[in-house]
Amino acid sequence: MAKILVVDDSTVILRTVGFTLRKAGHEVATAQHGLEALAMLEDIPVDLIISDINMPYKNGLELLSDVKHNDKTASIPFILLTADGEVSTAERQMAVKTADGILTKPASSSQITDSVNSLLNKWKEVA
Repeated sequence: MAKILVVDDSTVILRTVGFTLRKAGHEVATAQHGLEALAMLEDIPVDLIISDINMPYKNGLELLSDVKHNDKTASIPFILLTADGEVSTAERQMAVKTADGILTKPASSSQITDSVNSLLNKWKEVA
């Protein structure tokens, strides 16, 4: 189906989200922070990115900004994964305007797959 990059500093979240997406038929690559994700995006094409917000080195909002301001990656759909209360209201409003989706932890398997499939289908219609 699709190649999805999951970015989170939690190994548990990487495994859980990765398992859910693989079970749904997607290919999954993982990174533990935004800098690692940006390096991976130089080498591998992805169809969608799911990223935690609160991470070391480069957080999810910084990664989102970098991805959307790069001509090579700007069109990649981007879902932010966040814990309740993790970001300020202003940051959340900015993220909603820039991100293509937001999931709140803990997200269920069906929430993850529904969001991913809906976004991928929307992107197919636009392309």
